[in-house]
Amino acid sequence: MKNYILIILLAVILIPANSYAQSTKGNAADENAIKMLVQDIADSWAKGNGENFAGHFTDDIDFTVWNGMYFNGHEENAKNHQMIFDTFYKGTMVKFEIRKIRFLSDEIATVHLKGKMYRDGKRVEGVPVVVPLMVLKKVNGNWRVAVFQNTPVIEQGELVVGRKAETARNEN
Repeated sequence: MKNYILIILLAVILIPANSYAQSTKGNAADENAIKMLVQDIADSWAKGNGENFAGHFTDDIDFTVWNGMYFNGHEENAKNHQMIFDTFYKGTMVKFEIRKIRFLSDEIATVHLKGKMYRDGKRVEGVPVVVPLMVLKKVNGNWRVAVFQNTPVIEQGELVVGRKAETARNEN
């Protein structure tokens, strides 16, 4: 009798855990849709249209730029991107490398990227390589970015907390 109770207890514990693990693996269709979303975001950037760019994000997007600037919502996203598309990032394009897609549930996923900015086929000087983290949410069957955190990659000798990394390392 004790063995039957143990078997039932293990089944109650393991079956839901196994079901959850299966549901968070994602599927080929969702993975392809996410890859297309990332490419669409890059394509929208190249077109320089803030409204089109912002259409890939949720209406309540939390967006943190690589320099620490934060904004929230569709209107701020579209407005802020249109401003940079019309000024210092005019004529630029971004290229993203997808480093990892992780499904947290059937409707939530994270995407780790590596991004570089180009103008006329050359890397834009003064703009860091970035490693964005996107939290995606399925909205009406379509993947949209709900949270975007953009982090600059700091290379040896580049500016770190207001000082050159090499200088900071030598001061004790």
